[in-house]
Amino acid sequence: MSGRHTRTRSAAHSFSPLQPATFTALIVLGVLAGGLGWQLVRTRAARPGRLLSRLVPAVLLLSFIPDLLLGITHGLDATWGGVAALMGMHVAVAVAAVTSYSLFLPVSSQAVADAAGTRPPMTRKAATR
Repeated sequence: MSGRHTRTRSAAHSFSPLQPATFTALIVLGVLAGGLGWQLVRTRAARPGRLLSRLVPAVLLLSFIPDLLLGITHGLDATWGGVAALMGMHVAVAVAAVTSYSLFLPVSSQAVADAAGTRPPMTRKAATR
């Protein structure tokens, strides 16, 4: 094996954000914070489904900023491969977390209909009840 491959392998190996001891704690904290945010939105927002459909992608995109900064500054011996792996982990965790939140902290079907724009318009008869 050439020195170039050895150096690349050791740099990726020393990239601490990809070490289980680092990312496991951050995943737990992120999922708990996301669950708290999900719960606050679903219980306090007028249209939680609509808000969550905008908030989740926005938060996911914001979560990429530290990864990109690591890649730009080469902090923590970052490589672009390592940065891409971190970003992929963000997406995978977000998909799993949102799926779990949807199952265990469901948004009302009315809110889902609002978010999808499929709620039928209120009729005069329904409005007078």
